[in-house]
Amino acid sequence: MSLKTKIKHWFFKLLIHSKRIKQVSFTADELNEMLAANLPETFNLPVPGCRGWLVVESANLSMPLNDNLIDVALFCSMKIESMATPIYRAHLLINVAGTPSYDPETSMVRMQNIEVVGVHLVKDEYSLIKDTKSLINQLIPSPVTSLVANTLKTTLQLFSAGAYQEVSDYLSLYLLGSKQKIVDYHRPEVEKIITEMAESGDLEYEMDRDILEEHLFADLGKEVEVQNGELVFIFHR
Repeated sequence: MSLKTKIKHWFFKLLIHSKRIKQVSFTADELNEMLAANLPETFNLPVPGCRGWLVVESANLSMPLNDNLIDVALFCSMKIESMATPIYRAHLLINVAGTPSYDPETSMVRMQNIEVVGVHLVKDEYSLIKDTKSLINQLIPSPVTSLVANTLKTTLQLFSAGAYQEVSDYLSLYLLGSKQKIVDYHRPEVEKIITEMAESGDLEYEMDRDILEEHLFADLGKEVEVQNGELVFIFHR
């Protein structure tokens, strides 16, 4: 730390101790820059008889004017494969809400009381859904299919290792041709992934001691809350 920075640090500490500086604020844009360092992140999505992934690609944070609340819109991609063949992919917009909290011991700002308030399908060129009948014809070699009765049930039994009912119930969703039905089916697991992600630290931020204001708050800060659409770091009430 340079002499100039040390003097500036001492001066601001004096103002804080004298209660002339009671708080500092961060805008949503500043907080979004902090969040970007943790993304993208990929999570495994449990799928009967298949493989699935949920990728959180980006996050956009906002704060309401009249509530101590942080809203985060997560732009995600969801992909499902069977035998290395994509059968479904979509972009999702997932809305998460929570209240800000600060842990003085770790100098960490995080969200608590986290709730997934919306999971929305984005209709764009990335979207893909395959009919399971054509999928089976594509995945099972013709010499094999000639040995079976060529029915949906028999073929599903072949490549689902006997877990026919679970896999057939799942793949029957694709016969409807509805991308939204697939999202609705996976929503509980998607919500679990996002909630655990937020609670595990991906939506938290540690004060950077190389930045003067954050160094001061790490030493002297008490709590954080949303005021007038900004995240306020409070030294004194």
